[in-house]
Amino acid sequence: MIKQLAKSAGWIILSVICIFGIVLLVQWLTFEVANLLLIENHILLLVLACLLAIIFPKRFGFIGACVFVALLLFLTFLDHNLSFALYNLCALLLLGTAIGTFLKEKRWWFGSIGVVLSLVVLWNAERVYGTMEVVNMAPKHQTDATRFNELSNTFVAVDGNNLQLYQDTVYLVNFTFYSCKPCRDKQPS
Repeated sequence: MIKQLAKSAGWIILSVICIFGIVLLVQWLTFEVANLLLIENHILLLVLACLLAIIFPKRFGFIGACVFVALLLFLTFLDHNLSFALYNLCALLLLGTAIGTFLKEKRWWFGSIGVVLSLVVLWNAERVYGTMEVVNMAPKHQTDATRFNELSNTFVAVDGNNLQLYQDTVYLVNFTFYSCKPCRDKQPS
């Protein structure tokens, strides 16, 4: 009994380590080597998670993905760094390993549901983050800096202090996003 439990725990730990390796590999390929777009990043993550679940015995690949996602969400929740992109990553890891597990067990019905849900997550991620639109948002009147400073006490400057705006200064605010390819292309400048 204890031997079987230790063996199962070992497979789950190995699966968690492999899932962590997949995430690191995909992020490394995305930002350092292949300069992948968000949709390519997510598809690669889904496919590798699916292959991992096919390779691992029983359902240990899927269980390991669940443990990894739970740990990841817990750690990011403690740091208050939850984002929509993180939810996409977690959903695709779980769906990929579920698809691989169900394909291995020849449960086509559940596997096809996983594929459909994966396509919905991919479509939603591409719809939300895959396009950029430039809109002219010039104010119709001058902004009152003192009122803005009262409202924006949560904004933080680069040096870590609260951001304070001054009436006679021009500010350039640059919004970036980690999966935005044009943002990454502009980063060196």
